[in-house]
Amino acid sequence: MRNYLLLFAFLTLISCNKDKTGVLEGYVTDESNNVFAGVEVMVDNHPLATTDAAGYYRIPDLDEGTYYIQAETTGQTVTLSSVKKVVKVKRESTERCDLVLKSNGIVLSTIDTISTVEQQKIQLSWSQSTNVNFLEYKVYRHDSPGLDQSTGTLIYVSTNISETTAFDSLEYDATMYYRVYVTSATGILQSSNILTYTTGLFPNILALEFGVTTRGYMSGGEKLWFHFPAEAGKMYKISWFDNDTYWPGNTVGSVWVTGFREDKVTTIFPKGRLIQSTGSPRVVMAQETETYFVRLEGYFPELQGTFTIRVDTLNQSDAIEVPTDSSVVSAPMNVGDVQLFYADINANTTYLSYLGQTGTANYVYVGAYGQSSLQKFYYDENPNRLEITGVPKNAQIIATDTERVYFIFTSAYWWGPSTVSMALEPI
Repeated sequence: MRNYLLLFAFLTLISCNKDKTGVLEGYVTDESNNVFAGVEVMVDNHPLATTDAAGYYRIPDLDEGTYYIQAETTGQTVTLSSVKKVVKVKRESTERCDLVLKSNGIVLSTIDTISTVEQQKIQLSWSQSTNVNFLEYKVYRHDSPGLDQSTGTLIYVSTNISETTAFDSLEYDATMYYRVYVTSATGILQSSNILTYTTGLFPNILALEFGVTTRGYMSGGEKLWFHFPAEAGKMYKISWFDNDTYWPGNTVGSVWVTGFREDKVTTIFPKGRLIQSTGSPRVVMAQETETYFVRLEGYFPELQGTFTIRVDTLNQSDAIEVPTDSSVVSAPMNVGDVQLFYADINANTTYLSYLGQTGTANYVYVGAYGQSSLQKFYYDENPNRLEITGVPKNAQIIATDTERVYFIFTSAYWWGPSTVSMALEPI
């Protein structure tokens, strides 16, 4: 009998407590009266309900009192949220509170991935807030889409309403989520969409070491910048590889390669295609002691995959002398090779050069640098492509200075062993 009395007293207590609570319900729509399903409804900034397919929500068992009610949903491009409403809940009653979602006006986007000598960064940009109660912007990031102020890492704060750009350093093989909050002295005013950014599968080492093969990963349509220190008067060979020797499968194919001086505007060689599988080289002679930059971009924009690149210093003392008496000089070449010849020429003299190659190579490219003018090419590269036929090509050199000229033979794509030759005579 005593146990029955205790149970009756406990049930009576529960009943009395429930009599002191109320219910809050309503619909969530946008300004065009479209209903929204799956929207969180927050009571005093705590999510307590989610709307159903009809946009309806119901929150039971609220203690009697005054509450701040708000709804919010985040899409792919913008966050919609309602104006925060004040609702008084009475016990044993149901209060109706409909919420209308509006765009918060803060849109977050990426501008570009910026490569510098030190690191790669992502640049974030968002639309400027127009709220008169603006206090500061706060940018958060997280490694999952469940991103808010409690789960994210704060990476940027600004109290200047016009500062709408932030930077973040990135690791490779990672996906990051970003979001911007606009706050006032009393709390959150606005929040942006959640932005997703994914980096490549492998680290791209931007600083190239001489004689070291650097491996990396290129996404479809991506442009990558590399750099190396150049010394005035020295020659450098830039090679590209993309074959199963380095990465079995998953290779990006041919690339466009452009060389730049330190200002990243003035070119040291124009945009040209390097073919995979052969280490197709480009040769430059440094005009000044400065940093040289090399920009890679996919020849096939839709492809992505692995690649390797390297820079080697050419030993000009290994160049073979070419007499100016019509004597023929020859040298063997193989895949990825560069062969240097040189001749000492006199000012105000015109020379006829004979250029040839025999063997299994498809093509050989020929160019020439004058030592005093350094960057001056005596040959235009494209007209001086030597075909596999072995028929010599003739070209004139009009000397304006007394100087040493280096003749550069570089292997082209789908290469096989070959022999290159040249002769030079004044006319």
